[in-house]
Amino acid sequence: LNLANNNLCGQIPSSLGNLGALEILHLNGNKFIGRLPSSMQHLSNLVIFDIGDNGLRDTIPAWIGGMSSNLMFLRFQSNNFYGGISDKLCLLSSLQVLNLAHNNLTGYIPHCFNNFSMMVSSEHGSILTITYDTTNLQNYKGGNELEYSFGNLVLIKSISLSTNNLVGEIPDGIMDLAGLQTLNLSHNHLTGRISEKIGNLKRLETLDLSMNEFFGAIPNSLSTINSLSFLNLSHKSLSGEIP
Repeated sequence: LNLANNNLCGQIPSSLGNLGALEILHLNGNKFIGRLPSSMQHLSNLVIFDIGDNGLRDTIPAWIGGMSSNLMFLRFQSNNFYGGISDKLCLLSSLQVLNLAHNNLTGYIPHCFNNFSMMVSSEHGSILTITYDTTNLQNYKGGNELEYSFGNLVLIKSISLSTNNLVGEIPDGIMDLAGLQTLNLSHNHLTGRISEKIGNLKRLETLDLSMNEFFGAIPNSLSTINSLSFLNLSHKSLSGEIP
């Protein structure tokens, strides 16, 4: 079901939760407001869930973590979601793209992100039974919003939590995501040192930690990530030598 990029408004109807066989849902780029209907937790076959670029105002409900073991693409970017990021999200072991950027989220980044087993592995996921080549997916990479066809979804592994109000340190769990290609934590209030373990992310192509409150040295291990093509560490209190 693709209703993206229209002028649809009001609340998302609860009757959507009756579509139990639905695998792709695009409601992005509209003017939806209010909360997510709890009936959506019954969409147990979703692979792609995109409600970005709306005016939704809600916490990220805990039931999302149990809605679909097949969910690969979750995009809530550019809404008014607030509160913390629920640990229940970590139950989505098949997740390959998590985009919660440009909201009003607060609190800490969960320590359990290493439960995203498809991001830990360098293996590609399966497309299951879906062959909708016309489906386009938007995601942030290297400072730009890029568009991917569904067939390329299995090649993307990305986390974007930028432009929120997140605090604390980058949890070690993220350093276990060896298959991750894009990590964007920019424009938050994150602090602490950038861990030497960041060198474990050998497949990173985009790393944006700018506009936070990190301090200390730039880890030498960053120089071992041969695939890195976009790096932004600006507007922080880093010190010491450049590796």
